[in-house]
Amino acid sequence: MKVNFDIIDNYALNFQGLHIDLHNNFDFVGFDYKVDQREVKLTWNKTNGEWVDKNELSQIILTHTGVDYLKIIEQDENSILQDDNTLGEISFFPSTAREINDSIIPQQKPNELDDILYSFENGQVIRIHCDRIKLSVKLPTHISDTTFSNNSLTEEDAFWVMRYFLHEHYDLSGGQFDVSDILSATQPFEFDENDNFDGKVKGNRTVKVADSGMIWHWNEAVKKYKELGRPKPDELSK
Repeated sequence: MKVNFDIIDNYALNFQGLHIDLHNNFDFVGFDYKVDQREVKLTWNKTNGEWVDKNELSQIILTHTGVDYLKIIEQDENSILQDDNTLGEISFFPSTAREINDSIIPQQKPNELDDILYSFENGQVIRIHCDRIKLSVKLPTHISDTTFSNNSLTEEDAFWVMRYFLHEHYDLSGGQFDVSDILSATQPFEFDENDNFDGKVKGNRTVKVADSGMIWHWNEAVKKYKELGRPKPDELSK
C-alpha cells in the first residue's frame, strides 16, 4: 500500500507539513464506492465548531484505488448524528489479523500488506486494503481563484509553485517519478470549433492541454504556495 500522508497519534494526518486533525476539526460526510473501478472515496468537510481556525482546510478526500478488500462494521444502534460523523481513530493494521477491528497501531506509514482502519465514535469501522491511498485537500473557501488570478507571482514564487507541483506527482507515483509522464500529460493540442481533436496543427484553433487535470494540479500548487509559503526544509540524514 502506497500513501502520500503520515498518520499522527491515530487521530490526525500529516500532509506536506500540514497537521490535519480529523477527529476535532472535520465531519465525515461521504462514502463513495465505485465497484467497477475498485475505488473508494471517503470525504470530510471542515466542521462549524467555533474552535476551528478560519484558515483550516475546507475539505479532505481520501481516495483508495485498487481496492481488493472492504469491510464495514455497522454503527451502534443508539448512536447519534454527532457520533456518526466524528472519526475516533485511524490506523494501519496487518491484513493477517482481520478478526481484530477494535485496536490501533501507532505507526505513521503502512507496511506492504497492511489494511487501513477508520473507527468512528458511533462504533462503525471501515476497513480497506488497496494498492494506494491519495489524500487530496481543498483550501478554505474564502481563498478564491479570483484572489490568485489577481496576484502575480515573482520568478522565485513560480519556482516554489513548481516544487509543490512536482512533489504532488512524486507522491502520486509512489516515488516512481517519470518526467516523461508529465510532459505527455501537458502536451498542447489544437481543437477544432466543435472541440474535437484530430491531431492536426493549423495554427488558428483552440489550444488545450492533453490532460486538463494537469491544469487543476498546477492551480492547486499555486493555492498551496499562497497558503503555506515556501516548503518547510527537511533535516538531512547521513
